[in-house]
Amino acid sequence: MPKHWLRLLLSPLVLALTTQAAAQDTPTRIDAQSSFTRQVPLVSVLEDASGKMSFDEVRASGAFTPAPAIGTNFGFTSSTWWVRFTLLNPGEDDRHIVVREDYPLIDHLDFWAPEHAGNWRHVATGDRTVFSTREFNHRDFLFDLEIPAGEERTFYLRAASAGPVDLNLEIYGQHALVGTLGMEQLAYGAYYGGFIVLVLYNFFIFLIVRDRAFVFYLLYAASYGLYFAIHNGLAFQFLWPGSPAWGNQALIVMLSLSLVFGMQFTRSFLDAPVFAPRLDVLARITQALALVGLLASFFAPYSLIILPVSILTVVVTSLIIVLGTIGLIKGYRPARFFMIAWGMLLSGVMVYMLKVFGVLPHNALTQNAFQAG
Repeated sequence: MPKHWLRLLLSPLVLALTTQAAAQDTPTRIDAQSSFTRQVPLVSVLEDASGKMSFDEVRASGAFTPAPAIGTNFGFTSSTWWVRFTLLNPGEDDRHIVVREDYPLIDHLDFWAPEHAGNWRHVATGDRTVFSTREFNHRDFLFDLEIPAGEERTFYLRAASAGPVDLNLEIYGQHALVGTLGMEQLAYGAYYGGFIVLVLYNFFIFLIVRDRAFVFYLLYAASYGLYFAIHNGLAFQFLWPGSPAWGNQALIVMLSLSLVFGMQFTRSFLDAPVFAPRLDVLARITQALALVGLLASFFAPYSLIILPVSILTVVVTSLIIVLGTIGLIKGYRPARFFMIAWGMLLSGVMVYMLKVFGVLPHNALTQNAFQAG
């Protein structure tokens, strides 16, 4: 075979291997401005399908590959995932930074940081362990790091979960972190304050008009608001920091109640038994399945329930959209107001669920889409 043909055949392989090696070995620079910035480190990943690899085996492994283009949101998976990244401090002063993982529902999260004399600092945390295992009293996972002057350090993270394995690592300087967390706390305070006002407003409206639809919406808003707090990690931080088992079960309970009451409000407000009797039967079936999921959460493992309930969430959301659309087509006046009010919420829920299943990447939009809606 001519040499130039051989080069053509081998060049893609060489390029791939070179790119992979570069992605694995290229460190993220931590310079003098890092105290005021947020950066996304260059990471490589390793899938441990058995979930049994030790830290020493992982360090010696050559199976790490560059992170996928869509990011490190792996969705529902039975595998354990390892992440490796290297930070370089080219300056003359030590740099103090914080690594953040902003998806708070990962069951088991282990972090290794190198120390002096070849030792490793190991932090074992996750939402299946008590809240006090975290280095910072914060709803997300924060890890404190120090990079000596003129050195580079490699760090490892292990993630395993019965739910989605959604990794979104960021590194913050001290000033940048304080500013970011301050703005987030302000936003969450305004958000949950608005939720409380919404619940109280609908309660007083019900006292005046005595319409059962407002009761269903009141119950939906309350259960959905509590689900938000669990999803954001705030409930675990402030309500039950010593009860990780209940924290996981409460997510199923509140999500199931949200599906039941959200669908019941839809059926009542749109008068579904009259204008769409066949779909109304399907709606009642989804409510029954949500109640089954709720009851099952008290005796069945979380890992067996979370995926079916997540699928049911997609089905219920789609059915509500279909019921509202049929109401519009048939000229049912309340359907107009319903679709205007619920259109953004339902769209946000669908975007978030696509993120949960690993179809969409993790970012500020997909992570908070259903809250924005």
